[in-house]
Amino acid sequence: MADAGIQGLSELLKAMRELPRTVERKVLRSGVLAGATIIRKSAQEFAVRRSGLMARAIRVAFNRTESIQGRAVYHVFVSARVRGGKKNWPPFYWRYVEFGTVKMAAKPFMRPGFDVSSGQAASAITNKLADGVEKEAQKLGKG
Repeated sequence: MADAGIQGLSELLKAMRELPRTVERKVLRSGVLAGATIIRKSAQEFAVRRSGLMARAIRVAFNRTESIQGRAVYHVFVSARVRGGKKNWPPFYWRYVEFGTVKMAAKPFMRPGFDVSSGQAASAITNKLADGVEKEAQKLGKG
């Protein structure tokens, strides 16, 4: 699993701590979701396209157990719940495409999708957090 962190946001984090917990959670989750969505779209562009099932199966989900106060965790993954194709099979074969097999070279799409879009995702998270904190602070009369 690849993790991405944003450094140098001390003023923004200080402002977030001054907000109520519910507002902090809402702003943080919307910011991280914006970055995860950018990574998902990038991975979908790199996915091998035959039927389009594998690209449709790339999802973003909030992880409640790994998320704590001040930290929101979203996973970008390939879902087995998406069905399609002639026999309505789930895209189980994504692992073979991503990592390769003894008889097939790898054609990764998840990792390159992350590598290409991680900078753009980080800036989207930062912008969304800054806008969200500013809006919520104005609503509470602290801005």
